[in-house]
Amino acid sequence: ELARFVDVTPEEVARPFDFQDDLSHFKWALATAQSYRAIGLQLWEQKHPDVLFTYIEGVDSTSHLFGHLFRRSDLSGPLAEQGRRFGRAVEEMYGYADEIVGAYLAALDSNTTLIVLSDHGFELGVLHEDPSRSRDLRRVSERFHRIEGILYLYGNRVRAGRRLDTPAILDIAPTVLALAGVPPAADMPGRV
Repeated sequence: ELARFVDVTPEEVARPFDFQDDLSHFKWALATAQSYRAIGLQLWEQKHPDVLFTYIEGVDSTSHLFGHLFRRSDLSGPLAEQGRRFGRAVEEMYGYADEIVGAYLAALDSNTTLIVLSDHGFELGVLHEDPSRSRDLRRVSERFHRIEGILYLYGNRVRAGRRLDTPAILDIAPTVLALAGVPPAADMPGRV
């Protein structure tokens, strides 16, 4: 399962778990993405709740760990070795996230709305000013976060082809409430 994302040895995979180890942290991110995908789909199919939230952290954690390697072919020394081992992880995790969205789309019925969002974006492929500090677990620091993330809505009560005018994270709760037929509180920040 890991071979799609990283180029590591079986001995590395077998090491005891440690969040300070990049590979361990990535294995955790992938395992939670797989688990939450399965749990969310099972809850949807068995309970069919009015509202279901599924949080997949895989893209965020992988971008923090390996975002500095994203599409970089000009690296040398230890960074080149990191690139060889982990350079495709971010792009592959985005592909996996797309597969997760596809699984949820396949589970939808005509009364369902799917919302896909992130709390921020990333500036990928940017190195820290001091590459010797690149061993930091969260090497793509919040400094490389972008305020713009993604927000997609699909399904019931969503007009196809519309573009949202500067959506913000505070708009999510009132929008979810409105889609569920519950009016947002008058003092709730954000807009539908």
